[in-house]
Amino acid sequence: MPYPNAKVYSDGSHYIAIPQQPNKMRKKVQTKKNTDSSVLEKQVNEVLEKPKDKQEVQQNNVVDDKTNLGNINPQCNADARETMLKAIFDEAYKQNYSQSRSQLRHIMLDIMSKHFEDKEKLATFVDINLERKYHNYSSRMTRLYRKVNLQEWSHFCTFTYDSKKHTEESFRKKLSNCLKHFANRKGWRYIGVWERAPQTQRLHFHGLFYIPDGTLPGKLIETKDYSIITKQVQTTIQSTYFNERFGRNDFEELDTSIFVERAIRYIVKYMEKTGEKIVYSRHLPTYIISDILEKDVICTCGLEDRKLLLADDFSCYDEGCYMGKVSPEVIAILRKAN
Repeated sequence: MPYPNAKVYSDGSHYIAIPQQPNKMRKKVQTKKNTDSSVLEKQVNEVLEKPKDKQEVQQNNVVDDKTNLGNINPQCNADARETMLKAIFDEAYKQNYSQSRSQLRHIMLDIMSKHFEDKEKLATFVDINLERKYHNYSSRMTRLYRKVNLQEWSHFCTFTYDSKKHTEESFRKKLSNCLKHFANRKGWRYIGVWERAPQTQRLHFHGLFYIPDGTLPGKLIETKDYSIITKQVQTTIQSTYFNERFGRNDFEELDTSIFVERAIRYIVKYMEKTGEKIVYSRHLPTYIISDILEKDVICTCGLEDRKLLLADDFSCYDEGCYMGKVSPEVIAILRKAN
């Protein structure tokens, strides 16, 4: 095979292969840490810990009134200082996540300025860490779309916190456990995000789901109620099983890829707005592993032409054995990778 054990993903329109690269062994350089990790973690927690009352703030001057972020002990070593600075930066970034890039940079410069005497070092630190955050976000988005495009989806679901049945903590924990059990025992797959309603601040879980036929317990019933947001009566499909255990829920069938794309954008919108991490069920691969024939390669693409654009009906092989033309059924039996 010209391209054995290539990693293949879908960008939504085409299949793209990443040929296997030779593994260049690198000698790991061990560096001696000046600070024990447990001690360093304790120092970071002390920096970010909020005082219990205003009198303590005035006495110790450890929390800034504007940002609620701590000061760094000038006697700590370089490793501890760097870790603390990153922790303070991450906390401030989380509080101001929804700002535009230009506004966010000015805010971060203002917040971090009290920890730097040199303005040039301050700007360098902020720019490097903003780039780190943007790169991490881009990587999460890439991983999200590659996982979504390799899987079939059937429903877009919303589960809403009901204070009569749970506390917020128990709602989040028990719903998460319930979905994990369905994923392990019934073959459910899901990608979702936690968020709060803009007006009521009520906790929700929005998710893209694959629910195999016959695996949804209870019944699906049609209900009508008044929406505070749209100011209209709306019709929703709810599950009696989840109604009894968690409260209000919505099950919307996804008929086409257009509806799937809209559902992804909805999830991404809340991820961008709140900074929440995406929740994945287990067994959601990013790549399939397949040998690639030369005739199935349309052209090279990507950085330095390291990737291969494949035909829409390329042949899949597992260690030389023909598995069939690419399809959901063939993808299900191929080896996977993340």
